[in-house]
Amino acid sequence: MGKDGQSLQMHAIKFCEVIIVAYTSSKKQGKDEDFVASRISAKNSLLKQADLQEEAIQMLTRLSELLKAEHRQNLPGPVVIVLINLLSGVAKNRAELEHLCLPALIELANSDMFNETSSSSQIASAKHALKTGLDLIARSKVHEHAYWHPKILEALNKLGDAEGDTDRREPTRTASGRDAGTREKRKGEPTQTGEHQDVKKTKVDGAAPTPEPAKVYPRTDQVQLEQILILLAGLAKGNEFGKINTFIDNMSPVAFADVVIHNMRYLTSTLAAAVATGRAGEPAVANPLSQLVAAQTIEEAPDEAAQMEEDVEAVDAEAVATDAKALSGGKEMPTTFVMEPPDVLHTPDYVSHLTPEDIAALGRAAVSRIVGVQFRDKNSEFLKHGILIDLALDEEVGGEGNAQVVLEYALGDWHGRYGHELLVRWLSALFLKFCGEDFKNDGKLLEGNERLNAVKYDAILSAACEGLRERLSPKDKALSQLLMEVPWVTKSAVDVVADICQFDKQNAGGWSVLGLTVLRDLILSRPPVREDALNYVLEFTADLDPAMRSRAIRLTVNILFPEDHLKDQIEVFAQSLLKTAELKEEIIMGSSAEADADAVEGGWDKEDDGILGEEEEPGKPTLLDVVESRISLFMALCTKKHSLLLRLAESFSKVDSQRQEIIGKNVPGLVRTISDDVEVFLQLLEELPDGAEDFASRCLYCLAEVKPLAPPLTHAVVAHYERTDDPQLLPPACSSTTKKEFLGFLPAIVRELDPLAINNALIIAMGGKPLASLDLVEDAAAFPARACIDPPEILIFLHMVDLEKHQLPLKKVVEACNYCFALKGIFKPELLAIAIQRLSDERALPLLLMRTVIQTLSVAPTLKRFIVNDILPKLVNKQVWKAPQLWQGFVRCCQQTAPESYPILLQLPAPQLGEVLEKVANLKSALAGHARKARVGLSAAHRDLLGLDR
Repeated sequence: MGKDGQSLQMHAIKFCEVIIVAYTSSKKQGKDEDFVASRISAKNSLLKQADLQEEAIQMLTRLSELLKAEHRQNLPGPVVIVLINLLSGVAKNRAELEHLCLPALIELANSDMFNETSSSSQIASAKHALKTGLDLIARSKVHEHAYWHPKILEALNKLGDAEGDTDRREPTRTASGRDAGTREKRKGEPTQTGEHQDVKKTKVDGAAPTPEPAKVYPRTDQVQLEQILILLAGLAKGNEFGKINTFIDNMSPVAFADVVIHNMRYLTSTLAAAVATGRAGEPAVANPLSQLVAAQTIEEAPDEAAQMEEDVEAVDAEAVATDAKALSGGKEMPTTFVMEPPDVLHTPDYVSHLTPEDIAALGRAAVSRIVGVQFRDKNSEFLKHGILIDLALDEEVGGEGNAQVVLEYALGDWHGRYGHELLVRWLSALFLKFCGEDFKNDGKLLEGNERLNAVKYDAILSAACEGLRERLSPKDKALSQLLMEVPWVTKSAVDVVADICQFDKQNAGGWSVLGLTVLRDLILSRPPVREDALNYVLEFTADLDPAMRSRAIRLTVNILFPEDHLKDQIEVFAQSLLKTAELKEEIIMGSSAEADADAVEGGWDKEDDGILGEEEEPGKPTLLDVVESRISLFMALCTKKHSLLLRLAESFSKVDSQRQEIIGKNVPGLVRTISDDVEVFLQLLEELPDGAEDFASRCLYCLAEVKPLAPPLTHAVVAHYERTDDPQLLPPACSSTTKKEFLGFLPAIVRELDPLAINNALIIAMGGKPLASLDLVEDAAAFPARACIDPPEILIFLHMVDLEKHQLPLKKVVEACNYCFALKGIFKPELLAIAIQRLSDERALPLLLMRTVIQTLSVAPTLKRFIVNDILPKLVNKQVWKAPQLWQGFVRCCQQTAPESYPILLQLPAPQLGEVLEKVANLKSALAGHARKARVGLSAAHRDLLGLDR
């Protein structure tokens, strides 16, 4: 079932819980319970208390059955947790229903669902919910569950509950019915359940206990540690092991750990070997810690030693416990045990010193054993981590091996409970111990990581970053969190992050997204490595992989460039990349690396990034691939800093047509983003570099797609044309001009520009949107509301234009007329009819009139009757035969419209009819047959031409 179905199940179960609680009686009806069945009056005719309770019991029975194995395996983990919470809550608050809830919960606790090998987070959560629920039931005082209490305790033990509060033990009933344990808790007397277990108190009303906040133990300073060692040594010398144990029981965890670690250097050879190897069958050492501290003795003056022995003998167990608390908690030592720390601490003659190799082996064994211990409370884990960190920092105890073990442990438990915390504490301790002096003295670390210990910190951090990449998914933010919290991010760590960016750029790109995200955080939040991280991000903006390049550019433009302290550096880098795109092909493709380095200015340090290889390889990028990678960042920056558009136009004017096309294809997206900034386009037109006219026209075309150009832009375009006589920028502005202005520009447009530009000029003038290709002319449409002229007026103007005045070749006009006919979506038949009608009414018939009429018959056959009945008779009346070109077109038109045109031919004078009969074969007999059939009155000359009787 999907997430929506799972959520529905959980809400349904919670609703059932509300119904069950409301429909059943309660021994404790709090003020917050708005409705329970026990409050229903027996006289109520609508609601029957017994019926409601029976319904609730049936519902609870069905829900408890869902936790059985055959049903549970089909339920999602969160639903199981909700079921556990429901049954626990009902059993706690409704004692009369516990027999329906507890069997299912206890059976679940005894099942194999919670085996030790399971690592599922949902199973762990279910286990925690079950333990919490059973614990609350066991603590509840509203129940009389003497039968269930042992079973609950057994279930809790089965679940591995090592924290065993005293409330869970078998209650001892007094005469008043209360157990003694509760009475002791009320008195506030602490109950010790472990060596370092924090004392908890149980509330009188049976509610769940509120755990006390975790204690934070300060580290033991050297003076306190030496005083503790002096005291323990004195007690050991007097064989006062009972007092030693009492002292140890009352020490803080941190002080206890410091004593153990200090004494590891002075173990006897036999004991050290036993601890390090862990051999089976070795006899158990009684009070091992006592023997450890007994090995530590102090060389004193005779009178001081005698005094110490007298003091030790005079102290009872209670005083020892008090002194242990004072020493380990950071307080001053009582007067009885205040001693001046000796200058030299050493071992007596009967204790043999361990070799460095033995100490290292012992340390490694200790770390391995400590790592294998699992604690359930945070205080114990805090202590465990402190010991591991101390052992990892100690060069004598374990060396580099300990560091590797601790690192593997931290990485392996990263999403457990404390892996991240352990690593951050470890690196912080290492930083303060080895690197702190550099920061105190110089304010920064030595350049080049010259100090050995700084190199150690660097190695651990880099290994941690690499380990996280190997263990975690690319969607995990753990790496960024780690680098944000460690005291110092090294250059090597940044290098590892950069390597992560390229780990899978050919695949889904998840690691590249993670790497770029971490680099972003480093740039914005860690100033010492900002330069290194930024250089990597900028390098990726020129990557040949489009996906990688796109991600890096989005990061740079949208997040980094708006930062004032980064803006200049990013802009300089982008301009340097743009400059490389202008280089000659042999230079940009790497045949002359020296020339490339000399040509590039602005501080760009071009390294071997896999783009400029000298050897020809099958997958070697083309020139266009390289150029596109070098211009992409700059074009993206133009969307944030619009004034850079002029620099892009300058670069456009310097490159060949192939590179211009690469820049040009990215112009539409750029212009749409900044289309509202009229000022930047005005500046472009005013300062347009020579050779960048095509770039400017592309920009204007993109603006014209959305709406007509703003009046200031139109005036700038017209001014540019008047200044340069170059009509290249005019087409996008045609809809924004007046009809008179457009007709004044049209001859120059037709004469100078290419077919696509002419088509776009005509379309835009009639209110349409410019075309990207001539293949789309049939799809063009006009919008009269945006037009500066109607379609028929354009066609009429092309027929009536003064060719000589405008130095316009007739061929160009014919091509322009053809473009009009090709725009079928704009020059519709009715508009063509209007144009031909008005042209035929002209006193001087246009030279291209008959060509247009014949072309109209081809594109609009429905106009055939209109042409025969309206246009051809006008031409006869105007003596079309006097114009040889028009006369030839007239004859051809009559031939195409036959037999409808036969009456028009019979209206011609006899000489002109004879000429037509000579040019057109088989026309004579057809006309004669038409004349006989229609009984048309003909002159004698006409009848003679047709061979008809007079």
